Amino acid sequence: MAEETTWHCSCGTENEGKFCTNCGKPRPGSEEAAPVGHDSVTDDTLSMPPVQPPELAMDQTQMMPPVQPLNEQPLPPQPPMQQPPRPMMQPSQQQNNNNMIKILVGVLIALLVAGIGFFAYVNTAEDRYVAKCQEGQQVVADVQSLMQEVKGLSGDPDADETKDFLDRMDKGSKNLDKLANDLRSTRTGSKYQAANQRLVDSLDREKAILDNAHKVVKEPLGKDTAGAIKQVRQDVQELTNGAADIAIEGTDFPTAFQLSDLGDNLQGYVQKKVALDQKKAEEEARKRAEAQRAKQQAILQRENSHNQDIMNTSTDVEWLATSVTRVSGGRMNLTGFFYNGTGDPVIRVDSMVLHITLYKDGNQIYESDFNFNGTLYAGRMSPHSRQSGSSDLFVTDSSGNIPQDFDEYRVTSGGVHWTYTYR
Repeated sequence: MAEETTWHCSCGTENEGKFCTNCGKPRPGSEEAAPVGHDSVTDDTLSMPPVQPPELAMDQTQMMPPVQPLNEQPLPPQPPMQQPPRPMMQPSQQQNNNNMIKILVGVLIALLVAGIGFFAYVNTAEDRYVAKCQEGQQVVADVQSLMQEVKGLSGDPDADETKDFLDRMDKGSKNLDKLANDLRSTRTGSKYQAANQRLVDSLDREKAILDNAHKVVKEPLGKDTAGAIKQVRQDVQELTNGAADIAIEGTDFPTAFQLSDLGDNLQGYVQKKVALDQKKAEEEARKRAEAQRAKQQAILQRENSHNQDIMNTSTDVEWLATSVTRVSGGRMNLTGFFYNGTGDPVIRVDSMVLHITLYKDGNQIYESDFNFNGTLYAGRMSPHSRQSGSSDLFVTDSSGNIPQDFDEYRVTSGGVHWTYTYR
């Protein structure tokens, strides 16, 4: 079958040769490549609209060269002018561009979410602040309840209940300080900005009140007690005035900060301490007096036992002391009696030596001998009997070293010369 001499290109042009005279496409079924010097036809070329020949003016038409005779061979058609194809993008560059687009989209989404979150945060700042204040009011109420316990304290800072109270005061002070610091850095919103400043000031003042009250409870009779109570009274009044204008939704800080009785309760605590110390001093004095009486009783019992032991065993004349008093550093007065341990009646003593020893708290602090020369009338003492009255003697120490502070003595006699009568 003979090949057709004419064919229609996809752009609509009727052609006779192997290439379209309009768009330059090869004739379908032709294996020949496009003319040398032109790139292969791309999709971009295929999609281009057909080039319309320009309309010629009348003068230009008249000037056109004559048409060649039919028997002459036509010139090969010239391919139309084509725009150079755009360079193809490399796969790696395309991937980088895609990644960059994804990053930009992610950043935009993040900024959008952050903006929405910030807007929501700002709009709910007041709600969060009110919630924090409602929680903080409990801290203030706990301190108020704690301070009411001062009235029930015994006045003894060493008591276990007082030590526990002081520990809870320390915790309360720390809680107030923490709450004040939290509120300083909290976003309040314009509505509560002024109220928050008054609240922080009130928390600082209440902490100062708590610290001064702590001093009074710990040392109720300290040198700064009166000044601390005075400062507490002043701060409580200022706290009441400053907290009166704190108006925050869902709270009642003016009531929670009320500590009007604290100054009086602290003063009452101090008075309890004074009464407690007075009672304690009286009790200690009573115990000391009882101890002194018991001590003197024991000394007296020992002295009596000493004298009784001598009378039970002696076969001589003895002088037994019942009291020794220091008059000065060189003189002591003695009171006692004679005992006749012999089998004869004794009427007088001519001489003797007294050995005196002094003690303090069971320790010996003085010892000396004193000679008596001269007649001492004792009346008539029957055998194994004592003098009916008493003998008052005194001794002198030329050294002047007789101690003043002694609580016990021992007196023994020796070398007694006596005179007796016949029966």
